[in-house]
Amino acid sequence: MSNIVSNTNANIKVTAKSGDLEVIGDGTVVVSTERPLSLSVDDFEVKFNFENDLTDKARRYSADVAQSVLSIKMINFKNPLGEGIMDPWKIGVAYNRACYLSFWVWTPDENAESRIMNYAIYLGEPANG
Repeated sequence: MSNIVSNTNANIKVTAKSGDLEVIGDGTVVVSTERPLSLSVDDFEVKFNFENDLTDKARRYSADVAQSVLSIKMINFKNPLGEGIMDPWKIGVAYNRACYLSFWVWTPDENAESRIMNYAIYLGEPANG
């Protein structure tokens, strides 16, 4: 049996790209109607709010921008197999580059309010080019 040696002082930088887009942030969080997700990128914010509409059961989302806050209302996101936006969606500019977002939401128990959400934030081409 060999010993495994680990150097905890190493400065290792891991980067990720999806095609031409640089991944600058990603994660998995548990969210609900009572605990929405809020992400900050540079000087703007993205807020995800979940709602249930008992009169119209269709899954849908809408987005509004006010000042430097993008609010995404996610209505009837209750699919145990997941649903969301997999292709990066351009949401603004950060660090003088186009900024993109993708997300996927699972609802393991359709009768509960908790959901598992994956998100990724990307930087793309220069904003003025």
